[in-house]
Parts: sequence; structure tokens; C-alpha cells
Amino acid sequence: MEKIIAFLIVLQLFLICFTCNNNNCTPNIILSKKFYSAIKIIENHNDSTSVSDWNYALFFLETFTNIPTSADINSLNYANEEAKRKDLKLWLKWFEENKCKYNDKQIDSLFKADMPRLHKQYDKYGKRPF
Repeated sequence: MEKIIAFLIVLQLFLICFTCNNNNCTPNIILSKKFYSAIKIIENHNDSTSVSDWNYALFFLETFTNIPTSADINSLNYANEEAKRKDLKLWLKWFEENKCKYNDKQIDSLFKADMPRLHKQYDKYGKRPF
């Protein structure tokens, strides 16, 4: 199962690069990797998902896209599968629309501005998921 997921992520990154190159842009690889890592955590959420991975992924997606989640952070879950699919759809749509709008300098600036706060908040849980 993990090999299939890894293959799909690589395929998505390839398609992103192929699509953007046709539109004369190159998406930021770091942004793509971090974004799809967070999406993968939310998609594959189950009882064995750690609290820190779940919170980190949600916080990253909300912070970076400015699209709030409908998940219940305290219970580590969504009210139903439809709510989860809705969030994922919104975040993926945002990414498709914005993946080529940021250059390396802007991405570095965004991560330096927002991610230290995120890292500081979740460092107490141990290793970061991405």
C-alpha cells in the first residue's frame, strides 16, 4: 500500500512539473513535497496516526492555503468521510491554482515566517512528519 501511495505522489509531482512546464512555470519542489506529505497524512488518517502528525498536517495546510479545516482537532477526526473529502478537494484545488505563483525566494520567506511557529508548537511531540 505504501508503495502505491509513494508512486502516486511521485506521479503527481511529475504531472505538476509537466503541466507547469507547458505553462512556462516550474513549481517549487519543496512546496510540492511538503504539501503532498501533509495531504497524504490526512488521506491516510487512521487510529495509528500520531497526534503530532495529524495536527502538523492540518496546521500546515490551513496556514499555507488559508483554507480552514472542518476537522475536529481534539478528536483527531472528521465528522464524516464527506467532510474530509471536501477539505482535501479544496486544498488540492488551491494547490493547482497556486503551485506556479511562488518562486523559491517567496517559498523560503513563507516557510521562514510561518513554519518556525508551527515547528515550535509541535516540537514537543518529537520528530516532525515532513
